[in-house]
Amino acid sequence: MIIQFSKKVFTHLLYFIKGLRFKRAVTEDEKNLFFKIRHDVYHEMGYIPKMKNGLFVDCHDEYSIHFLCYRWGKPVGCGRLILYCPERNFQIEDFFNIERPKVSREKFAEVSAVAIVSKFRGKNIFITMGLMKSIYNYVVEHDIEYLYFNTTERLAKYFGSFGLSYALLSEGELTEHNIHSREFSKAAFEKNVFRPYVIEVAKSKKLFKVI
Repeated sequence: MIIQFSKKVFTHLLYFIKGLRFKRAVTEDEKNLFFKIRHDVYHEMGYIPKMKNGLFVDCHDEYSIHFLCYRWGKPVGCGRLILYCPERNFQIEDFFNIERPKVSREKFAEVSAVAIVSKFRGKNIFITMGLMKSIYNYVVEHDIEYLYFNTTERLAKYFGSFGLSYALLSEGELTEHNIHSREFSKAAFEKNVFRPYVIEVAKSKKLFKVI
């Protein structure tokens, strides 16, 4: 008997075979695990200084949703969704001098802090895709229509090849606020050419239907 699998079922089967599990960080211990992964990855890559407590927490974490990836029970990656907060900028608005959207900012969120431990970084696309899928599921459930995404042109094109609908945002000259906001992680901007993008969720279903 021949059993036919859809691409989505096949992908989830691969997650299972590879021992991958994705979940939202809810408890204090889970959130601290997120902060530790992000700290370790960013410090190892030379983006931030080493913190005494081994945790990297910033001002956006208070109103963010955090996600974790485990491989055979061991944490291997994390990702974050920054939610709209009327009292604060999105992180991308702190880092770049971009025009505010013409649509309501309540329809926006921001993908950030997608970090993979060195052993699997660049070697296991299913970790990154699974984290993005977890974020996408939350976004759809909460009627979020647009996602800010601060990344390199190479990664934007890579995700675009899978069906991610994105657009590069126009930038003005950096303000004093932008420069100050980058200060703690300025090494990351010195090592990479990050650009501000916006993702249209409804047009990106092609990517997320198969992961």
